[in-house]
Amino acid sequence: MAFRITRWFPLAFVLVAVLSVTTRPGRIQAEESADASAPLRILLITSGCCHDYDFQTKSMQLAFQRKGIAADWTVVNEGDKGTSDQIDIIRNAEWAKDIDV
Repeated sequence: MAFRITRWFPLAFVLVAVLSVTTRPGRIQAEESADASAPLRILLITSGCCHDYDFQTKSMQLAFQRKGIAADWTVVNEGDKGTSDQIDIIRNAEWAKDIDV
């Protein structure tokens, strides 16, 4: 049976990656003084031609909520339906300064 990438594969990959980082024991904090009970600050950048980004965003948010993981989401959905747009947020050298994931 050949491996087939479905519309769920990118979402599943992101969820597994994020949940493994956020739920493993001894999670590395961005700063030594970070409050362990503070919500995880997540930046999700989406756009392009090929996925249902609204669905994927909501699915990830609901998955975190169901697992009881406190998260503050910043969702950036910019660009057209192509594959070569540059997202404005990453033009700032400190774009990820206040983001955990």
